[in-house]
Amino acid sequence: MARVGGGACGPRSGAKCDGGGVTDRDYPAALIPAAAVGGNFVPRRRPVASVELDGELVLYSESDGVLGGPGGMELLNPTAAAIWSCFDGSGTIDEIASDVAEVFGIERGVALRSVIDLTRQLGAAGLVEGITGDAGSPGA
Repeated sequence: MARVGGGACGPRSGAKCDGGGVTDRDYPAALIPAAAVGGNFVPRRRPVASVELDGELVLYSESDGVLGGPGGMELLNPTAAAIWSCFDGSGTIDEIASDVAEVFGIERGVALRSVIDLTRQLGAAGLVEGITGDAGSPGA
């Protein structure tokens, strides 16, 4: 089983995806609104510069459309940084949430809501491939 915070979240097998929502496979050539992201979405982080400071992760991008344009930054707490490390395109949000629940000893539903919310926030900021931050989306 993949481990959150272990630096790599490899392929997951046998997981049942029951978090619902739109997947990136449903819109292969289009962007999904951040508000439509659900448990079946497979998050893939965009390449950005990052540095760890006191257990937190600072993400920085000079690219337009990422983090509000040139010079945008985002600060992730240690838990969000561990989840961000799993956004490698190999597992669904639902699968990542199962790992988060196990590793951090929390209820799976709480983990799923947290992973979905983080994905929507970072997607709206331009950090997750396939997500757009439209006016009605959280974090937009």
